[in-house]
Amino acid sequence: MSLRKLRIQDIDWDYYKEVVMYFDAINYYSTNLHDDIKNSLFIAKANYIAFAQSEPDATEQFIDDWLQLKNNIDSKEILTDLHYDSLIISLYSFVEKKMKFLADYLSVQYEIKPSDIGGKGIFKYRIYLEKVCKITFNDIEKEWKTLLGYNQLRNMLIHSDNNRFLNLRNNSLVSFLKGLDGVELVDYQDGAMLYFTNSNVVHHFVSITKEIIHHLYFEDRKQIATVG
Repeated sequence: MSLRKLRIQDIDWDYYKEVVMYFDAINYYSTNLHDDIKNSLFIAKANYIAFAQSEPDATEQFIDDWLQLKNNIDSKEILTDLHYDSLIISLYSFVEKKMKFLADYLSVQYEIKPSDIGGKGIFKYRIYLEKVCKITFNDIEKEWKTLLGYNQLRNMLIHSDNNRFLNLRNNSLVSFLKGLDGVELVDYQDGAMLYFTNSNVVHHFVSITKEIIHHLYFEDRKQIATVG
């Protein structure tokens, strides 16, 4: 029989509050806010269509009304992008911070410190946790590979300057995105435009980061049965 022991042995630190509640909050927030934005976008488009039908021969006197309705649609579409961009960037940052926290906490046992390891972010902390702290990643290699895909997506979102254009020559990122539910790539010129269509992409990201963090923060302990 296998038991799980938390690696953080600090009575002032609560795994449920520090980790579990965060993931639950992200899932709840992503679903409910997506529905709110979707509904507001639907209403904005309906108002625009209703105006166009009621004023088929709109003259200059209606130009301000027309622009306001069109801008309302555009703002809701931008809000959708901001919603998903912020959640994906936040989730990636969260797993990076939790890996750093664990590495720093365990480092008191070793002469080698995280600052002695080259590299950045999750790559640096994986090296430290694996090579110095002897935490195996074998059971989460699949999730780790997916995290690397989200790493590429996160980098694109950070450096895109609000341009959601994706160069199709970026084969690894394109392949990763095509495999995600909740992501749509629309052909545009010599590439594609990236759109998020539902909360499944966030739920998927939450599920793999939960697996990674849980694996790293808990260690197996074998319960030895003593026969009397």
